[in-house]
Amino acid sequence: MSSSGSALREATVRIKRPDFLLFFGLAVGLVVWFFLSLPAPLRDAEQITNTAILLGLLAFYLVFDFRPQIASPDEPTGLSLNWAAIGFIVAALSFVLAPGVGKVFLLFGSICCFLRAAGGVLLHPSAKRLINSLFIAFTIFGALLVALPFLDYPLRILAGQWSAKAFDWIRQSTELFFVVQDGVPMLLLVVNERPFHVAAECNGFGLLGTSLILTFAFWFYRKVSVLDGFLLLIAAVFLALVGNLVRIFVIVSLAPLVGDHYMLMHEIVGTVAFYGFLAIQWWLIAGFGRSPRQARVETPNAEGVA
Repeated sequence: MSSSGSALREATVRIKRPDFLLFFGLAVGLVVWFFLSLPAPLRDAEQITNTAILLGLLAFYLVFDFRPQIASPDEPTGLSLNWAAIGFIVAALSFVLAPGVGKVFLLFGSICCFLRAAGGVLLHPSAKRLINSLFIAFTIFGALLVALPFLDYPLRILAGQWSAKAFDWIRQSTELFFVVQDGVPMLLLVVNERPFHVAAECNGFGLLGTSLILTFAFWFYRKVSVLDGFLLLIAAVFLALVGNLVRIFVIVSLAPLVGDHYMLMHEIVGTVAFYGFLAIQWWLIAGFGRSPRQARVETPNAEGVA
């Protein structure tokens, strides 16, 4: 029997376990409930969608990098029951709370707990660090999700102020002020008498959130030292803010040159800036710590990384 066939058989046995089916089923059900109860502005926010997609890619990368083993059929579930118990408690608290930020975060936290419990049932105990890293990444995503309404306008104002100072520095006529349109406050950046709406997509939250998730996940996954981890977090925040400033500066500078193609230029510049500065942060992270799989290869007789 090939090793792949044996792994598939073991995975099938573990997936059919009642505890795995219960934990995973509860996680999926709560995801549906979470999506339905999520306020429409958050559900439709482009920054949240992009960050969620990149979170999924991060999870795929970490799993591919670690290459975890499936637990043997008689392997005990370890701490999975504890995580499931925490998930039940957090879910119960979320249901009794009135609609709001706390309810949303607790509901998402319960999803993370049940996924952590399901992962503990399916995978060998040596994959503990991988599972915990993914748990941290998803939990940070939930925290950022509920923080978006509070960070939106502060980040917009900061981006507008930095952009205005940058254009002032190169001797451009610049104004920054609020106007009210249809009862909704709008932040306008006027450069050389050309107005630009500093909208939600200008707050830089997508780049900031994704950079923080990457940094926290790799900090734990590669066991980066505390000092290096804090330096990487500072770098993540700095690069996200600078990247958003560069994006706004380039868009405003090119706007008079592109005519009717402004929206196309806006999307191209935004995409290049987002992935460019995210790649810089990834490059910084790659220089710290090492893959747990590398440690397992170097010490093949070890039981696994805790």
